Amino acid sequence: TVIWKDSMTDGLTYNKNLDISGLKDAAGNPFVKDTDYTLEEDDRGFTLTFTDKGIEKLETALKKGAQDVFLRYSATVNSNSVVDQPEKNHVTFEYKHTKTEPTPEPPETTP
Repeated sequence: TVIWKDSMTDGLTYNKNLDISGLKDAAGNPFVKDTDYTLEEDDRGFTLTFTDKGIEKLETALKKGAQDVFLRYSATVNSNSVVDQPEKNHVTFEYKHTKTEPTPEPPETTP
């Protein structure tokens, strides 16, 4: 699992302009929306979720070296903003790696 989420307060409106850069597969090609990741957007933020294919490509690319990922986007202060109260957005990154170990074969026994 690889997921980025951004949730903004009511005083901010997400401009739905996420630009992803720096992320490349092992051959140097950029990741492709709806193939390597999905993007859900609304006025309060976004959720970027890697697909199984995207995770495989990322794992292969990471064997060649570190990956720099840049997420650029903006929001507009709207009429729900309160004077002297800072607006915030909350960004989370979820990464879960489940390593599968081979199941050992039971030892042979002689009855």
